[in-house]
Amino acid sequence: IDTSFNKWNEKSQLRFRYVEIQLLIGYQYGKGKFETEFSSGVALGFLSGKKGNIIATDLNAAIPANQQNIPFNKPLLSLLLRIGCSYHLNENMSIFTRSAFRYTPRSAFGTGYPLYQRNYSVGLQFGIKYTF
Repeated sequence: IDTSFNKWNEKSQLRFRYVEIQLLIGYQYGKGKFETEFSSGVALGFLSGKKGNIIATDLNAAIPANQQNIPFNKPLLSLLLRIGCSYHLNENMSIFTRSAFRYTPRSAFGTGYPLYQRNYSVGLQFGIKYTF
């Protein structure tokens, strides 16, 4: 019986850059100066750049992600959910805060690549909104 085992350690980063088109449907309810909001929808992202190192398909080394033979899914569809509230400072301006959830059910890597990765993120957004 012959068994071989390869181990390697490497610290690196992999960054994807996407341009997104978001489509959201929502509901807002206000009473006085306060308003609550709920929205959900989808985001279609198109890969516009990648930088860093990625694990090679044979899983034995890290190679630059900009090599053409790495199968990336260029369009990615994400599901979006947002819940928040706002306070009206005047007729046109308000401050808001909302929690945002994003889930991408499809891997960023295409078929033929041994790594399957689904992404999700949870965040808190806040800012000032001006209505024309």
